[in-house]
Amino acid sequence: MTQNLATNFTTACFEANISTQGFKHFKPYSPPSYPCEAVVNETRRAVSLDCGFYCILYMDCFDGLNVREFDQLVVAEYRKIVAYKIFYSPLNMYSRMLPETELAA
Repeated sequence: MTQNLATNFTTACFEANISTQGFKHFKPYSPPSYPCEAVVNETRRAVSLDCGFYCILYMDCFDGLNVREFDQLVVAEYRKIVAYKIFYSPLNMYSRMLPETELAA
């Protein structure tokens, strides 16, 4: 997962004529406690359904040298925050079509 992120980032930088000299030296990292299996349609599969959110959170926690620690529960909460921000974004024309609802506290 992080290897694809690094490859995609390097490709994007190359196409934009931006140097990736320092970036190439970072090794891919994936937390050992993060699940590698999910149950989809009652079938156990060796995938993680949160991989996109994990990548976003990883980039959010990266300061250029170190990555702040986070665990699976943080990724699950982060997924909720991102979904909320996308749904209630002023750019989401479909959310404006729905009746106003009150959020539970």
